[in-house]
Amino acid sequence: GNIDVIVDDAYFFNLTPVSLTVTPASQENATEETGLRVSGASTLTQPLTNLSPDSGVAKFRFTPRHSFEIANKFGVSSPVIAHLHHDSDNYLKLYRHDDDTLRLVGVFGGVENTITADWFNPTLDAGTTYDVQIAYTAGGSLSLQIDGTEVASAEGVVAFATTPTTIYLGTDNGGANSNPYDATYTHFESL
Repeated sequence: GNIDVIVDDAYFFNLTPVSLTVTPASQENATEETGLRVSGASTLTQPLTNLSPDSGVAKFRFTPRHSFEIANKFGVSSPVIAHLHHDSDNYLKLYRHDDDTLRLVGVFGGVENTITADWFNPTLDAGTTYDVQIAYTAGGSLSLQIDGTEVASAEGVVAFATTPTTIYLGTDNGGANSNPYDATYTHFESL
C-alpha cells in the first residue's frame, strides 16, 4: 500500500568529505599529566625484578578515568587494575570483582593455594590519583594498601612455585582488550 508522509521545514545541506587518521597508542601519545593512559587495546607492562617466591611488594600510582562504581560500563564486567603474572598457577591480580568489591587474588603455585583479599565499598574516584601497594609474605598475608592505608588483607600465603616476572598495568595478562581498566599509571616499582 501507500504511505502518507508529511514533511514540514525540511532542510538539505551539502557536506564536505572529512579525512580521519587513526594512530595507534604509543608512549608519546598516551602520556598524560597523571601518567601513561591504558585503555581499550593499549598495554603497559613492566618487568618484576625484585620479587622472591616468599615475599614481594609492587607499588604504582593509579588514576582512574572513571569512578569504581561505573568502571564496568565500558564493555568489561571485571576491569583489571594490575596483574602480576608468571602463569595461570602463579599470579596476583587486582580487579573490580563486582559493584561493591575490589578484589586482590593471589594464586601461589596452583589454584589449591588461592587467597583473596577484598576491599568492600571502595572509593576510587575518577581523576583522583592513588598510591597502590600490593604485598605478599609466605607464612603471612596478602595485602592491599591505598595511599598508605591497608584496605584489604588475607592470611594463608604460601611461596610461589614460580615468581611472577611481569606486571600488566590496566589489563589482564592477555594484553590488548583484555579486561582493561581505563586509567593512567606511573611510578611503578617492585621491591
